[in-house]
Amino acid sequence: MSSHEEIKAPLTTTKSTIDGQEWLPDAGFISGGTSKNLTIPVLVPTLSTVRSFPLQNNLHNKFCYVVPVYRTAKYLIRTTYFYGGINGFDSPPVFDQIVDGTLWSVVNTTDDYANGLSSYYEGVFVAQGKTMSLCIGANTYTDSDPFISSLEFLIVGGSL
Repeated sequence: MSSHEEIKAPLTTTKSTIDGQEWLPDAGFISGGTSKNLTIPVLVPTLSTVRSFPLQNNLHNKFCYVVPVYRTAKYLIRTTYFYGGINGFDSPPVFDQIVDGTLWSVVNTTDDYANGLSSYYEGVFVAQGKTMSLCIGANTYTDSDPFISSLEFLIVGGSL
């Protein structure tokens, strides 16, 4: 893993470069969900696809990205969401994002999406082992398939 590793969720089966940044396909980091292309125009290429996770009868399903990391290193994790009507509803679902088994935040992109904007969340986390997980999970407010547009893991120096 380089000092600036980024994972794009989802992409194709090959690496790509967008605006000078290398993005990796997400298939090697997650085993569930479905890659979908948005049918509306977007200004940022990284928002043109999402990985959608099926909402089933069990509201406690979660789908996890597992990323190799350096133990004890600090990572900036950035998740980006742009709904784009992918589930066929006017408003996006509300759901949880979880880092290494601990609730990070509730993802509610409704206001941003109503204004044509994407939503992003950033946090700095210390790797406790050789991998870190970022999970997307349904909660009691989830009414359609949770999704993610992009996921970034960036190792940060000792300044934080």
